[in-house]
Amino acid sequence: MVEEYIRLLIKNGEDGQGLPSQRDIAEKLEVSRTTVKSALLHLQNEGQITSQSRRGIQINKKKDVNLLSMSSLSDELAGENITIEHMDSRLVSVPKNLRDFFGDSLKNIAEIKRIRYRNGVPFSYEITNIDENKFSDITQVNLTNKSLYRVLKESYNTVPVYGFENISATLATDEIRMHLDVAEKTPLYIVESFNFAKSDQPVEHTVQYLSGENFKYHFMAKDILGYQKEANDDIV
Repeated sequence: MVEEYIRLLIKNGEDGQGLPSQRDIAEKLEVSRTTVKSALLHLQNEGQITSQSRRGIQINKKKDVNLLSMSSLSDELAGENITIEHMDSRLVSVPKNLRDFFGDSLKNIAEIKRIRYRNGVPFSYEITNIDENKFSDITQVNLTNKSLYRVLKESYNTVPVYGFENISATLATDEIRMHLDVAEKTPLYIVESFNFAKSDQPVEHTVQYLSGENFKYHFMAKDILGYQKEANDDIV
């Protein structure tokens, strides 16, 4: 009963909004504070709420993504009201910073730009680079509301199996804030990923810009140096 009551408060509240204190909830529902604390701990473990010193209990509606998972962002967000807008695909010269990844012999790569929406609100602006020599006509594929990884699997029989990511932060520039519909200098995550197939061949490189106002990341691993994802991974 206590947990369902708090879930209702979360559903009707806004991200970052404070919840009543343990004492207030206990008095309203006529239960012990121990019962309330147990319900809050369960919801906190689910990521539904956060608890910080001097700030109390707050609603958390930011989407939580496992940074070390090799699943695509589409799979990470499965079950959410997600739509994808395919903005543009074209051939471009390989940037200097990607020559080691794709190899010196490659002159041009396909550049794919997309925006993801969650409940109609843009939250991710993505620029993907991929070798069109290996994935012929990829620039002709309409990726609106399609997972790139699924297209690679179904049309090219290729699946990224490992990779690495760099995560940093920046403030929204004019171009990016226009795509994400955020105010100037809004804090953004920059997630840059380099992904490979089983043969150690590079598959794709992606840079994602995500609003820090509605996204967060966590790491799930038993051994972060020799990482292998398991069903019972612990938080590190």
